[in-house]
Amino acid sequence: MNRKHLHFGLIIFFVFALSCNNSTHEQIFRQYINGFNSGNYELIDKIVDDSIKIFEGDYQITSSKQELRTHFEWDKVFKPKYAINKIIAINDNQSEFIISKHCQRIEYLHDTAIVYKIVVIFNNEKIQEIKTNDYLIFDFEKWQNRRDTLVKWIDIHYPDLNNFINEQTQEGANNYLKAIELFRNQNAEK
Repeated sequence: MNRKHLHFGLIIFFVFALSCNNSTHEQIFRQYINGFNSGNYELIDKIVDDSIKIFEGDYQITSSKQELRTHFEWDKVFKPKYAINKIIAINDNQSEFIISKHCQRIEYLHDTAIVYKIVVIFNNEKIQEIKTNDYLIFDFEKWQNRRDTLVKWIDIHYPDLNNFINEQTQEGANNYLKAIELFRNQNAEK
């Protein structure tokens, strides 16, 4: 085999290896999304790093699998539906996606799904970090007004639920849904 054929063979090998890695990263992230959509944490547990970090802007949501599990249990109560709208880039250890999310909480606060851009960082075929970089469809003013109105109303009428907005646990999520239901029922009567 001459140098030309060897060089061409190496190029083909590296292109194939990179495309397999990229496909693996897409599959791993799809499994992560499927775990949230189906409420099956076991799908997620296998594919995330022990020190999984999730950021929304500058705010860090998790720094460990245990914190991810708590976040998962909170999110699961709202019956989320995540979708990958677009794959922007898949590289060796970092990929970028456009995601949409809809759930009962978002339905109340925003009416429609929110759409955002994320970066996923992989380490040894596991998700190590997820960063929300940019919201593409998100009406912050509507979200904030509805959230603030709900919090004020609950503080006045149901003070035993007044920490629902800050308690990101399964119980906190159940209280959040209860607060929304109480608010809607009260305002439907008017």
